[in-house]
Amino acid sequence: KDKQLRANALLAHCKAVKLKGLADEAKGEAAQAVAHAAARAAALRHAKHHMDKRICVKPIYPPLQQITLIHSHKFRYWAKSLTLPFWFTHSISESAMFDMASRGGPEIVQWNEFNTKYMTRIFPTKQRNVSSLPYLNPMVPWALGCQMVSISSQERTDSALLNDGRFRENGSCGYVLKTLKSDESSPRDLDDSCPEDEIRTGDFVREVKIQVLSGSNIPKPVGVAPGSTSICVSVSLFDGETNPNKMPTAHVTHSVRGNVFSPVWNEGKEAKFEISNSHVAMLLFQVWNSSDDNAQDSLIGAAAVPLSGLREGYRSVQLFDLDHTRRGAYGCASLLVHVHSRYLISRTEV
Repeated sequence: KDKQLRANALLAHCKAVKLKGLADEAKGEAAQAVAHAAARAAALRHAKHHMDKRICVKPIYPPLQQITLIHSHKFRYWAKSLTLPFWFTHSISESAMFDMASRGGPEIVQWNEFNTKYMTRIFPTKQRNVSSLPYLNPMVPWALGCQMVSISSQERTDSALLNDGRFRENGSCGYVLKTLKSDESSPRDLDDSCPEDEIRTGDFVREVKIQVLSGSNIPKPVGVAPGSTSICVSVSLFDGETNPNKMPTAHVTHSVRGNVFSPVWNEGKEAKFEISNSHVAMLLFQVWNSSDDNAQDSLIGAAAVPLSGLREGYRSVQLFDLDHTRRGAYGCASLLVHVHSRYLISRTEV
């Protein structure tokens, strides 16, 4: 009798285990069905919302079309875009721009051809990697020939400084003519800084050496005692690097303590930059008050200078405040630097 009871108990246990497995499997299938139903419901809501929006879209009155300068058109592929009328424009996201730039090849060639006749607007990606690059760098779309870049001018970032320096080149009128690309011109066609014995070739890079000598009439940082200041200058190169995670090349001077009004660096070591995209590259000068403790360094003034406006010799770099103006104490703030520039044959592997 005991053997029979043990056999029945073992059989019941096996059946219970089997039923539990079937129940778990049914529970998983039910969860998948619920998720599938939710996805279908979301797709249905999205489709209904899209149809409602399409119903609200009315044809543009033909006379209004004739007086409208630019029409937006959704980007599909460049072969189709090149057949559009010249008054059409594309709006492309930052992430899509970097994807196409990283792939390179004929797609970039077609995009450059498109930008010679049409206009392209680049807008920031909603979900960006704040740790690597918290702002949209306008240098990459400018290097690709894009005419409009949407950036935040209210934030005090390198992006806003570069944008301010770029359009100050033409008196801050809001429009700057495109410069020639290096692969379409010889070194002597770009500016007059190329020596007479320089080689005419499209395969070259431009070497720029910057020596920071001194500062003049630099305002005292807010909340810092005059004797506790520690002033240094950083010079950064932005030349349209297509890798969003790569930081710009930068040079930082040593700190001058206690003299914020007229600091003297006079460094024997020059900051050396090799620039391939000289038609769009910019140099960013920033004056910092470095903190002895672990507190964040404070920016005193800055100036972004397009490479097309850079000339050799001893030059005065006018500094701007954090609002990109030269009001008040910044009316005479400047840096004295020495600039040397020459063209080099690009280091290509044979």
